[in-house]
Amino acid sequence: MDIEDGILAIDIGTTNLKCTLFNKNLKVLNNTSLRLEILKPFEDYFEIDPEHLLESIKNSLLDVKKFKDTVKIKCLGISTQRNSILLWNRNTGKRYTNFILWSDKRNKKLYKKMNSNLLLNTGTNLAKIATKIWYNDHLKLISNYTVDSTHIPCRLVNELEILECKLESEEFKQISCGTIDTWLAWILSKEKYFVTDLSCASSTGLYDIFQGDWNTFLVFLFGIPNRILPKIKDTCDDYGHLDKSFLNSEEEIPISAIIGDSQASLIAECCFEPGECVITIGTGTFISLVIGDKPIASFNGNYPLIGYKFKKHVIYILHCFVSNAGQSIDWAKSIGLFESYDQIDKILENTWDSGGVYYIPSLLELQGVNKATTGSGFIGLKQNTTKSQMLRAVIESIAFLIKIKFDGFRQDLLKNNIDLKNIRLSGGVTNSKIFCQLLSNLLEFPLERSNFSNTSSVYGAAFLAGLSTGLYNELDELKIIRKVEAEFKPDLEVLKKKSNFKQELLDWRKALERFVKWND
Repeated sequence: MDIEDGILAIDIGTTNLKCTLFNKNLKVLNNTSLRLEILKPFEDYFEIDPEHLLESIKNSLLDVKKFKDTVKIKCLGISTQRNSILLWNRNTGKRYTNFILWSDKRNKKLYKKMNSNLLLNTGTNLAKIATKIWYNDHLKLISNYTVDSTHIPCRLVNELEILECKLESEEFKQISCGTIDTWLAWILSKEKYFVTDLSCASSTGLYDIFQGDWNTFLVFLFGIPNRILPKIKDTCDDYGHLDKSFLNSEEEIPISAIIGDSQASLIAECCFEPGECVITIGTGTFISLVIGDKPIASFNGNYPLIGYKFKKHVIYILHCFVSNAGQSIDWAKSIGLFESYDQIDKILENTWDSGGVYYIPSLLELQGVNKATTGSGFIGLKQNTTKSQMLRAVIESIAFLIKIKFDGFRQDLLKNNIDLKNIRLSGGVTNSKIFCQLLSNLLEFPLERSNFSNTSSVYGAAFLAGLSTGLYNELDELKIIRKVEAEFKPDLEVLKKKSNFKQELLDWRKALERFVKWND
């Protein structure tokens, strides 16, 4: 019996867990997918129970290893949602919190307080003055800094303040903080590795991308003890071994790559060169654009992050969160706007417009808009408004937001003399052909959807794990495996008829203005 090399990959998204066994050609040999249980103990609280997550991962790993007689698993790659934090004691194993998700909104008041910090504002204002005298990207990035509710400082500071009141001094000094990747590396390696990777670290809002380490000023400013933060490693690196007990196996499996889910999608869609872009539209909507081997500062609120690092090769990206796209569609289903996801295109085919109805999604990200105070809902409803029109309004809101945010990316590209080369799509929402065509029209640019698009992050994690362990020699090998399944080009007749959607975008912006202070 021939034995082939296999790659195991785990992808922990915001709402789904996927575990997949691939062969070297990234053909799926076996896979499992299950929905994660999101705990909502109070309004605006969003959590995951770590023990439930670990049990789900264990069961998924056991399910996918059924090919053990014909496959030798060479390595494990992990991609995870970013910025969801857990505090625990590494000495005793005691957990102090559940995973507090990146979308959690319990700290609205603290978020405002941190952004009004005198020392923080003094630093950003001095950087603004300095930028006008002698410009550089590092100063520009400092001048733009604000505490973002999707980053970890606000949630971490809040939990530290609570625990400092509850715990004895000695126990408080033993606290560790990690995102999902850190905790997984710790648990799966049987408590040998307290680490995170560059892609996840750079996404936290506590990382200095120009210095290449935790930002000493921000750590000091927010009163975060350095000792609680994990060591930062390359994306493709030694993260220990998956302990034998997890697979009831005689051999340990090297954990050879860890990466944030959005960056994993970027890799899977073969975005390696400056000007190559992936738009991920799953539970959340994210835009990631490769900018090259050096970070740059954005003039439009986009974040410079690390895409990945392997040996000495680093990809830097501009990145932004747009909105909770998938959650908006799930909510639309829950209130009866449609019954199953394969109905969406059938419904939209016969619904040419939203009938003047506009939808504002929750947790949207736009410059000048405070997502903590912005409400969500429909506006423009009439007695004859149909469910189909309401669904179209939800779908259009996702596309409108991407269009508005992407205009900012185009300005950043222009300022840095980078040409936009391609836009590739990933995430479950892109199964809708009508949505993809609408987005192509709005962006006035061709879009690609590949054979990886539905689950691109798990493919990205698997390929990097294989690259790290020598199953692959270079990134370009992935280009042979990835196949374009659909292309969407701007419809010039529609653009002419709709005047490039100028009125629709203007009306949507007008609707947004009605919601910006709803939760103030």
